[in-house]
Amino acid sequence: MHDFLAKLKPADIIALVIVIGGYFLSCAAPTAWWVRFSFVSRPTISERCPTSQRCDMFNVENLALAIAEREGWNPLLSQNCPLGSLTYRNHNPGALRSSPFQSGTVGGFSYFKTDFAGWNALIWDLTQKAKGNTVTGLTGESSLRDLIFKWAPASDGNAPELYLSFVCLKTGFAPTMKLKELLK
Repeated sequence: MHDFLAKLKPADIIALVIVIGGYFLSCAAPTAWWVRFSFVSRPTISERCPTSQRCDMFNVENLALAIAEREGWNPLLSQNCPLGSLTYRNHNPGALRSSPFQSGTVGGFSYFKTDFAGWNALIWDLTQKAKGNTVTGLTGESSLRDLIFKWAPASDGNAPELYLSFVCLKTGFAPTMKLKELLK
């Protein structure tokens, strides 16, 4: 069974989650922890895609996974976060502050009705930034460094240089990579 799951492509996993998630949602309370769509048990990008191989996921998905991991999107219960991280509770893997798909805001961050909606909003947001369709001033010619310094600015208490290093380590992308390369 594990070999079968390891060979699944991202689109297959999403389809499977939708089918299984729909079944559980129809049978149980939607807030049950096992209903949620998460990547907690999924291998990290570096485990799944060694730098010597070309990953089978799109670049924007790789970046989104790295951002979600850096933002702490997980349901793991701890003494400090008994209900999971803020990004997890908000169904917001990218810690987006604003999105046309949000249901509202909680704690200054977008809130989505489902993890699937939050994940799609993150992918859409990164794609729009790579196309230059946002008010951030980012375009396809902007670098990954430019994106991360806008995404997690020092003025918000972030360490953008560490964030950039983390993303580059997880994805294998260079800090100077142009955002338009995310769309290839």
